[in-house]
Amino acid sequence: MTQTQKVKASKVIIDVINQLQDGEHIVVTYGTDYNNEPVRYRVNKRVHTYLNKVSETISINRDDVFGALDGMNIEEGSLGPTSMKGYTFDMMRQKTTYKFPLYEMTLIETPGKDEPDGFEF
Repeated sequence: MTQTQKVKASKVIIDVINQLQDGEHIVVTYGTDYNNEPVRYRVNKRVHTYLNKVSETISINRDDVFGALDGMNIEEGSLGPTSMKGYTFDMMRQKTTYKFPLYEMTLIETPGKDEPDGFEF
């Protein structure tokens, strides 16, 4: 795949991510699991205000029951023409990063609001 083809294929995902509002998500597939089935991921956007400063957070999680435990934040400013860079920290504060190639993702579900999961703490 040429660079031009990668940019064109990534544009669909980038445009949808950029249009997300607070509390909205999209569902994409990327890669395959052990049964060679596409793996579904949920890309979420949150808007936070702290001390009169507004910031946006984009994250990616598996779109399954363990998704809340299995995810990464997307580095601010890392949404490029063909990729986005995710990061997470383990319990020993070791940072793990991963570069997601957007041209390998397929949009499955257009923007939707997050539903409450019904759990109470």
